[in-house]
Amino acid sequence: LHALIPPVAFDAINYHLVGPARYLEAGAVQAHADNHFLGFPQGVEILYGVAISLFGRDTAAAPIHWWFGVLALLAIGGLITRYLNTSTAWWTVALTLTAWSLWLLFGWPYADLAMVAYGAGVLIVAARYQAWDGINPVPTTSADHQSPSIPPRPSTIDYRLLTILGLLLGLAVGVKYTTAGLALALGSWLLLNVGRSETTWTQRLRQWIYAGLVIGGVAALTFLPWALKGALLYQNPVYPFLFGGLNWDSLRSTTFSTAGQGLLSTGNLGQLIALPLAATIQGIEKTEGFGFTIGPWVLVLPLLLLVSWNWLDSRAKSLARLGLTFALPALLFWMGMAATSGIGVQTRLALFGLPAAAVLSGVALYGLGRIPSKRLPIQGIAYAIIGLTLVFTLLGALQETGRDAVLPWLTGQLDREAMLDRGLGIYAAMQRELATLPAGSQVRFLYESKSYHCPATITCVPDILFDYWVRPIRQGLTTQAVIESWRAAGDDYVLVFQVGYDFWKTDPRFLTENARFPEVVQLLGTPLWSDPVGAYQLYRLPA
Repeated sequence: LHALIPPVAFDAINYHLVGPARYLEAGAVQAHADNHFLGFPQGVEILYGVAISLFGRDTAAAPIHWWFGVLALLAIGGLITRYLNTSTAWWTVALTLTAWSLWLLFGWPYADLAMVAYGAGVLIVAARYQAWDGINPVPTTSADHQSPSIPPRPSTIDYRLLTILGLLLGLAVGVKYTTAGLALALGSWLLLNVGRSETTWTQRLRQWIYAGLVIGGVAALTFLPWALKGALLYQNPVYPFLFGGLNWDSLRSTTFSTAGQGLLSTGNLGQLIALPLAATIQGIEKTEGFGFTIGPWVLVLPLLLLVSWNWLDSRAKSLARLGLTFALPALLFWMGMAATSGIGVQTRLALFGLPAAAVLSGVALYGLGRIPSKRLPIQGIAYAIIGLTLVFTLLGALQETGRDAVLPWLTGQLDREAMLDRGLGIYAAMQRELATLPAGSQVRFLYESKSYHCPATITCVPDILFDYWVRPIRQGLTTQAVIESWRAAGDDYVLVFQVGYDFWKTDPRFLTENARFPEVVQLLGTPLWSDPVGAYQLYRLPA
C-alpha cells in the first residue's frame, strides 16, 4: 500500500525519480551536470521512467521496487525450501522482514531491493551449478519437504549457468556500483567450485580461466549500455569514479565519498571488526553511520551455526558453505568500504550480501531444531522470539501506515497536494511558492539537494553535494564573483535552505568556507519569500 502513495522518500526525490522525470521531459537520456547521480548506472530508474510514461503518474514507480523485493523473498525462501524444508523457509522470510528499513524500502522507489533480488538470483544459480558431495534429494513424502531433486555435478563447465551468473552480475552492477562486491563473492565461489572434478592444477586453472571469462564477459556486455552512457554523456564509463568526468574534480570527489572519514580514521576499529554486530546494534534508519535498521536477527543469527554445526545434516552444511562462500567476501568488501569512507559504512550499500546472510540465518534456525534436547525446545524458543519481533515490526508498520495517511489516500479522502504536505511539510509549501515565479525562471538551491516536485514552469538547480558555495570559495572566488557566476549560469533566483546550512556548517572539512556564507546572504538582500519557520528563504539575484 505504501508503494502506491506519491513519492516523498529522500533519495527518490533527490535522484531516483529526478532522472526519469528529466528524460521524459526532454524525450531523451541526456547529461545533467548539476546532479552527478544521473551519471550512475540506472537499471531500475529507467524502468521507473517506462512505467511513469505508460501510466502517466509517478506512483507507478515504487511498485516496481516492491516487486523486486517480492522476487528477492521468493528466491530466498525457495532456495531454503529446496534444500532444507518449507517451515524453515517461512521463518527465514519472516526474520528477514523484521529488518525495519528493509520493510520501508518496499514502499519507496529506490534501487536497493533490486540488488537483493539479483544477489538472491546469483545464489540460486550457483546452488544449481554446485554439486554437493554426500547430498541426497530432499524427501518428497512429507508436506514439509516438497522439493525437486538436486542436479548432478557437471563433468565439464556448464556454460549455460555461467552465462546466467554473468547476466545477473551485470544487471546487479547496472543497479548500483557497490554490487561489484558480488563479483568478489562470485570469484570466491568460482575458485572453490569450478574445476573440482579435475585431477591436475593445470586443468583446474584452465577451467577457472574459462569460467571467469564467461562470467566476466557476459557481465561486461550486460553492463556495456551503462558504460557507453557514462562515456558518451559524462566522459567516464564508470562516472564519477576513477577518471572524473563532467563537472567533477578532486574536491567534489572528496565531498561525495567523505574519504578519510571511515571507521579506521574515526577511531572505530571495534565497529569495523564486529561490523555485522555493530550494524545490528547501532544501525538506525535516517541517522549518521549505518543509516539502516537491519533488525536484531538477519546479521547475527548466523553466529548460531557455531553452536549447531555438528548436528547439521549434509544438505544443511552444504547450503551453509554456499552462504559463507558469498557472505564472507561480501562482508570483506563492506569492511573495506566502511574502513575508508564515511558513506561506505551504510548498510544499504552492501545489501547484495543480504540473501547470503538470510540463507545462513535459515540454516542456523534449522540447526537449532536438530540439537538433541529433551527438556528445552531450543528451536521453538527461537521461533517464539522471532515471532514476537515480527509482531512488533507489524505494529510499527501499522503505525507508519496511519502516520502516512495511506488509506485516506487510497480511498480518495486526501488529494496529492495534501499527501505531499503530510510527507514533505515545508518543502511542499516551498515548491508551491516557486510555482508562482515567472515561467522560464531558474532557481539555484543552496544547501538543498531535493529537486523533484519542482514546478514544470521553472528550472530548479539542486545543491546535490552542498558545495555551490564551498566549491567556488575554495577556488578563490570572492563573494561577489560567486553571485556573478550564478547569474552567468542563467540563475534568476536563489533559494537558501537554512536548516541544511545549519547542518553542514559544522562539517570540519569546510568550516572556513561555511563560516563565510552569511556574506552572500547579506549581499542578496531582503528575501522575496520566507516560510513561517524560516527554513527556506527565496532571493532574487541582483542584476
